Parts: sequence; structure tokens; C-alpha cells
Amino acid sequence: MKYDVIVLGSGPAGFYFAKAAAGYEKKILMVEKDLLGGTGFRTGCLPAKKYLDGLRQARQIESACEMTWCDATVDKKKLYESLNRSIEAIEPFMTQQLKEKGVDVVYGTPELKSKNELKVGQQIYEADHIVVATGTTTLPILGVTIDEEIVLSHKGMTALKTLPKSLIIIGGNVEGIEFASYLVGFGVAVTIVAMADHLLEGTDRDLCVDTLAYIKSNGGKVLLSSLVSAIETLDGQALVRLESGEQLKAEKILITGARSGNLPQGSELLDLEIENTCIKVNRTYQSSIETIYAIGDVNGLHGMAHIAIQQGIQCADYLYAGKIPDQDYKSLPRSIFTIHEIAGAGIQEETCIDEEISYTVKKAVFNQTFRGWSKGLISGSIKIIFDVEEKIIGVWMTGENASDYIGMLGLWIDRGLSLEDIKASLFIHPSVGESVLDALLNK
Repeated sequence: MKYDVIVLGSGPAGFYFAKAAAGYEKKILMVEKDLLGGTGFRTGCLPAKKYLDGLRQARQIESACEMTWCDATVDKKKLYESLNRSIEAIEPFMTQQLKEKGVDVVYGTPELKSKNELKVGQQIYEADHIVVATGTTTLPILGVTIDEEIVLSHKGMTALKTLPKSLIIIGGNVEGIEFASYLVGFGVAVTIVAMADHLLEGTDRDLCVDTLAYIKSNGGKVLLSSLVSAIETLDGQALVRLESGEQLKAEKILITGARSGNLPQGSELLDLEIENTCIKVNRTYQSSIETIYAIGDVNGLHGMAHIAIQQGIQCADYLYAGKIPDQDYKSLPRSIFTIHEIAGAGIQEETCIDEEISYTVKKAVFNQTFRGWSKGLISGSIKIIFDVEEKIIGVWMTGENASDYIGMLGLWIDRGLSLEDIKASLFIHPSVGESVLDALLNK
């Protein structure tokens, strides 16, 4: 069967490539070997956020019950089970969108047969271009097998029908902290084991305070500067040995951190150039084989879902409209999805200090804004970083919905807006966004 393009993988990169390519009236085949949606939509990022959103609803109810006008209880076990069942709805949701775009979908393990041919089962498919969007997989460590029963990756963690009473998370990175944030909220006894001397490396310490306090206040334990010497399963439980001699036991263990590119079968036969387990690409996401492109995490450029989405759209625009992709990630909006989210764009204070960049900071807290007062916000803050010419180079927020407030603030940085430019802008009143003005007016 002949198509204009075959896309391997249905995660953020592949899904948005297919939608964008469909806009050019191309005949598209999507191949998925597992669950529609991949890590981004089905087995990792989005499900974890679904659990967090459900937990936030529960927290609102619990907060309301502290008032005299509300009396209710939250069954966290039933809440989790309900959220877990609802995650399966993402597949028909995506299927309908792909159907409306005229995208054909087949399930099975794809095998590259030539630069234009692909085999799935016994069927051979042909296309002018093949776009690989197969993402990455969690790397096992210390020889332990990720069985998704006791030793889990994100896939096994988000699929659990019932949560364990105890869990060890290996890694104090973004993935590990996001999972810890919702798990402690559901009552799991979480222990985080991190090699570094602090969690969330690369993030300003003041931005992390509320998130780490929340994890600890809900019974989470944090072991810093801790090296794991062995991981074992014993009598149906996880056993972690540290180089210090300490032993940790829990019902399950979650491995986070290092990942490896999911290379399609046949890559080695086609002599596809690989770099650090990922497919090496040029500026237009073209691989060493002219008809094969790689987008999203599998090309090793970045490991963020919103970048994967952008690459999917850019690749389609390049193939069918000749638009050269813009890969300038100077402002790079990003968010850490914990209960107290950390979100922002541009550079942070730690970077300014490390790189000896002269800067000034303007700060404000949300509960000192009029909208923050009306919402009854207890925590949350914003800080805006300017260079010596008072051009904005970074903006960062913390709070329960900080990612929603960031929006398109990266454009401020890309366009080099000044402090005076922002002060001259209009902000909706009352809104949490007004905290920007409050920050600028603070010394």
C-alpha cells in the first residue's frame, strides 16, 4: 500500500505531525506498536497530570470543609481508581481526531525494509517519506529488569489499578519529583533517593521550596547524596542497597532519569546514523537517509513534550511547504507539574550567577494581589529577571496552576521587551497576571 508519509509512533511528535501533514491533504499512515498516545499522552506525562488534577480537586474539597458551610469526605482510594479508569478514554479521544483528519492507523511492530518501505506483520507499506517519532524508553540500572510489576518505569506506575503502600523513587529529577508529588497526596509512603546534594538540579532553590515542603509534609522522605549499589526484588518486594550500607524496602520501586531512543527494527540494516542511542538529524530533522526523518525525543535534541509537538508541526511544514524549522530555544517555556507547580521561561538566577551575567530581579507573591486575595491563595510567587539594560531574560512562577499563567511569556524574552515595555502593557483586572505589575513596582 502506498502513502505520502508513514509516521512511526503516536505520541506528541507523531500525533501533531500527522495533524499538520493532514492539513496539506497528504495520505498518512500512523503505526503504533503499543498504546495510542505513547509516553506523552498515554503512559507518562498526561496521566501523571490527570492524577495531580484530581488530587487538586480533592484538596479544594478538603479546604472547603475547613469552613463552616461545607461538610464532606474524600475517599482517596476511590478517587485514584476513578482517575485510573478515565485515562483509558484518551485513546478513543485521539482515534476520533485522527479519523477526522483522514489518518489511517495500524497496530504492530514496524520494521524498516528500505528507505521507502516498512513492514508491519505481513503487510508491506510504501511511502515517499518515513517519519520516526518513537520516543525513548527508561534505561534499567545496575542490571535490574524493569518488570512493570515490582520494578516500574513511568508506564507501569501510571497503569497501576491500586497504589502501593510504599514506594522508592530512584532519581531527584523532574520525573521523580512529579510522581512523588501526586503519590504522597494519595497516601503512598514515598522515599526519594537522589545522587545529588539537592533535588531538581538546574532549578533555583527558592522555586523548589513549596514543592519539597509539600512532599515532606505528606510523609515523603528524601535521601540526598545517596548512591545506589544494588536493586533487588525479594519476597515480592523491592530492596535497594545504598553504598552507605543502608537498606531500603518497599512494595515497589520507580526508576526515573536516563532514557534510550526507541530505534525501529531495521535501522541497523539501513545504516541509519545513531548518536547517543538516538537518531542523528540535521536542522530539518532529516536523518542520514534522505527519506527518513526523526522528530521528538528519539532524535535526542530535547526531552520535552512541547518541543516534540513543535518538531512534529515544523517537520510537516518543512516537507510540504518548505519552511525551515526555527530551533532557537533561548526562551524555552517549561514547567514542573507538581502540586505547587514551577513554571517559567528564559534563564534563572543560578544560571546568571554561574555564567557571571549581571542581572536584577523583581518579585511578588500571589496572595498580595487582588485576584490572589479573592481566590484565597496561600502560596505562589513570581520573579522576573532583567539584564543590565533592563531587558527581560527570565520569568518564573510557583503555585498550584503556575503553568497556566506562563502562557506565551516566552515571547517577551524572544522580543527583548524591557521593564518599561511591560509596565506600559495592560493586564486584566482582577487577575493573577497582575502580579507581573506588582513585581515590577516592588523594589
